Amino acid sequence: MKKRLPTLKWSIFWISVHAFSVWLVTSIFIGIHDEIIFILLCGVGITIIAKLVRSVTKHETMRLNKQFLLWTFITIFSFWIVRLILLYFNVTEGFLFYILMGLGIFIIGQIVQKIK
Repeated sequence: MKKRLPTLKWSIFWISVHAFSVWLVTSIFIGIHDEIIFILLCGVGITIIAKLVRSVTKHETMRLNKQFLLWTFITIFSFWIVRLILLYFNVTEGFLFYILMGLGIFIIGQIVQKIK
């Protein structure tokens, strides 16, 4: 049975969670000048925040397993590609940047869930 699309409420919720986590982790790691390390750390940080939020909303325990590793790699890729696209269009900071980052990470995650 195919999974349905998330409701508008949950979509807005997760876009907001991702936007906030992008803001938080980029603020924390702003001093890191090595681009690859910065992207890796931000992707891991966003994944941890999302996993924490998911464990609270779904009342489940947080486990660091293969699934967590898979989503960490997906989030790192999503963070990298969406950031690259936004940099190309010169959207590099501010509210719009974080919302578009959250939206991009959410959309890529939804695509992966549909494929998986």
